[in-house]
Amino acid sequence: MNSYRQEDLQRLQKAEVEILADFIAFCDQHELPYVVIGGTAIGAVRHQGFIPWDDDMDVGMLRADFDRFLELAPAELGEKYDFMSADIQKDCLGHTLRMSRKGTAHVSEEHMKWPRHYGIHIDILPFDNVSTDKKERKKQFRRINFWNRLYIMRGIKNPAVPGKGLLSKLFAAGCWTVHYILRGLHVPVDYINRKYTEEALKYNGKTRLYTTLSASDQEDWIVSYDEIFPLKTAKFEGLDVKIMNKNHEMLTRGYGDYMQLPPEDQRINHGAVLLEFGD
Repeated sequence: MNSYRQEDLQRLQKAEVEILADFIAFCDQHELPYVVIGGTAIGAVRHQGFIPWDDDMDVGMLRADFDRFLELAPAELGEKYDFMSADIQKDCLGHTLRMSRKGTAHVSEEHMKWPRHYGIHIDILPFDNVSTDKKERKKQFRRINFWNRLYIMRGIKNPAVPGKGLLSKLFAAGCWTVHYILRGLHVPVDYINRKYTEEALKYNGKTRLYTTLSASDQEDWIVSYDEIFPLKTAKFEGLDVKIMNKNHEMLTRGYGDYMQLPPEDQRINHGAVLLEFGD
């Protein structure tokens, strides 16, 4: 991992807060509910701002509000921001939407492998409905993860593979092989994305359970409608931000005792191979 100089990390955090402020102002103007999630939600409760070593921000929206945001935001905020995801540009990492400041760069080692790179950004994740039956959820998660991995292998030949042993090497070789098979067969990215979206929307409007399907640990982040709403307000670096009604319960399911600082060797971030502030 490429670590930051402390002054660069602080400057990056400041820039991300500015992006978050623009996002919140837009959502307030258009009456679009959102919540901060993940490490951003921990930071709001535990630090009233960033976890000191954190270098990214995550917000979530119900799918209908997410779609409305994506319908309106590029036209109104497009002079200042790019809106980037696998579904839009088709050559950048992941189905998570990034609201990315133009003229900047914030590129991790893994992102560097892709043709298109993000600027300094916040992550915006849609909450989609999932089945109330755990077996059915697992099936949906397997399928959504399959199409997500296929998108990655279609895009690059050398995605990150955990571990360093023989199995890891075999898996890496398999990714390389699948990449060239998909390219050789001219499998369209649009087809993969369409199948991903079909799975994501499979239960929408049919249940009151939600999760962020673009995350890798979907089961840990399942929440009910009544756990999300009514929203509450917390402070984050001087901003008023929205958190879930049952924010504590959500964070406890995902992280355990999240108010306890982790050991120093676990206080890590994404790092950056390329970091440019646009000056």
